[in-house]
Amino acid sequence: MHQLGMMAQERGDHPGATELYRESLRLKRHLGDERGTATSLHNLASIAQALGDYAEANRLYRESLRVAKRFGDQRSVAVTLHQMGDMALHQGDHATAQAHYQESMELERERGDEGGIAANLDQLGQIAYLEGRYVEAEGFLRESVELKRELGDQLGVGACLHQLGNIAFKRGDYSQAQSAYQESLEMARELASESMVAANLDQLGSLANNRGEYFQANRFYQESLRLKERSGDRAGVATTLHQMGNVAYRQRYYAEARRLYKESLELRRALGDRRGMASALHRLGDVDLAQGAYLESKKLYQESLELRREIGDQQGIGLALAQMSLLEERLGNWEEAYELAKDAAGIFQETKAQEPYEPTLENLRRLEGLLSRGRSLG
Repeated sequence: MHQLGMMAQERGDHPGATELYRESLRLKRHLGDERGTATSLHNLASIAQALGDYAEANRLYRESLRVAKRFGDQRSVAVTLHQMGDMALHQGDHATAQAHYQESMELERERGDEGGIAANLDQLGQIAYLEGRYVEAEGFLRESVELKRELGDQLGVGACLHQLGNIAFKRGDYSQAQSAYQESLEMARELASESMVAANLDQLGSLANNRGEYFQANRFYQESLRLKERSGDRAGVATTLHQMGNVAYRQRYYAEARRLYKESLELRRALGDRRGMASALHRLGDVDLAQGAYLESKKLYQESLELRREIGDQQGIGLALAQMSLLEERLGNWEEAYELAKDAAGIFQETKAQEPYEPTLENLRRLEGLLSRGRSLG
């Protein structure tokens, strides 16, 4: 039952996997199998997390953690703490995520599990990356690469190279980013890891999109899309369709962008992925905003904001508020725009989201100047 659940989850069949894991949990509890009970709870939590139901995921992870601690399974405790870190990270709660990763890593060091240590180093690097601490992020990842090389974990090395490419991308070093993605891609092809091949193709597509190389971007995305469709990765398909929408949007092909975002949205909705739905709704709002359909845009941003509040996605809430601020400014509602930008900047500062914080702060200062001049004229 457990293995069938894992197979369903890998196919992106979250409802089917949930039913199988629940049946597995019922059997394990009936047999008094605490290890199996903890595993089933953990797997159900991972499904809830993937679907953006963070409250339910947190409840299940904590129950799994209690069971694992009761029978003294340090490995299960460390793995569950790591997953709880992932969930907090997705919600933009970096402090909680970092605490979970650190605790998990300490347990892995006690156990001498270099793979577990490397996994936590990867995520600590991700937090540093998101907070704009790129030198520190690179340090975590390079330490992880060394551990993975010692373990012969070529797939893990490739994943780290991918993330080092992301750091270079954020720094604006596109040449270094491309080199890292290409190396990771070559390793993924050699290892026949279609998921990693697709991940690198997606990033190479994003890189080409940022350079204005739209034809090349779509070539990368089309190859990624074929791989994901072949493997039945519906969540991955939705992500790539969304990215292709970004290419169309940058070229001002708004009808095509809308079509791709809507297709991504429908897949996300079918999967129950509220986080992905919120992102697609946000981008549909951007399309309407670009075309001057302000009331439609406002409705979409509001719907996106509500979903993000439901799942506790703090950075997503900040992004929605920041975009709604720009919309209200277009409508001439400067005071409303100012308050929204102020709330967004506060969230970005609290979550240490440096990339969106700087432009939002700049917008806030500009709006403050507009309001000040308006008052002096009045």
